Amino acid sequence: MESARNVDFPTQIALGWTLLFVGMVFGFSAHILFSIFERNDFATLFEDPGPRAAGRLLYVFWFISLMPIYTLLVAGTSARAFRWFSVIVAALLLVLSVHHEIGHWRAGERPDFAAHVIDLMHHCVLLWLVFNSWRWAVAHSGATRDGRSLYRSTTRSHAKRDQSDLRSGRRPWPFGQDPDCAGYRTRRAVRS
Repeated sequence: MESARNVDFPTQIALGWTLLFVGMVFGFSAHILFSIFERNDFATLFEDPGPRAAGRLLYVFWFISLMPIYTLLVAGTSARAFRWFSVIVAALLLVLSVHHEIGHWRAGERPDFAAHVIDLMHHCVLLWLVFNSWRWAVAHSGATRDGRSLYRSTTRSHAKRDQSDLRSGRRPWPFGQDPDCAGYRTRRAVRS
């Protein structure tokens, strides 16, 4: 299992946005399919999402499809402010989707658990996105000599060790190569 110190948050977040997009397309496709089976000239689609909201859904799909690209572009910078945009958007979408599902439930349009499966899938993906985006936004973003960013956890032990390394004049070790680990000592012993 990979340690929390070497987690690649941008890739996980980009995957989460991709899963959300696929889930939304699947949900909309299932809604169309169920409307076909009802044989009522798509009356359920006319009510929800309706003609005006269907056009707006295209913009939502477009926006969500661009979020993985945004995430990977922001990963190339060390600016934390751009990371918070992903947290805010994911949290906002989570609140809106939960509110939307509660509205359907209170109106009696979702009678059984099977009617909630697609919405619960959206909620799980959005929770995952909010959690990982938040972890990425608060993660330490030290840069190495070659300009690549390190995504390390913000635990106290790592922060204390990094501070003591800087005070003693030692440079932080890139890519999690701790000089105290056995693999480093073995390589150093082989070289000498």
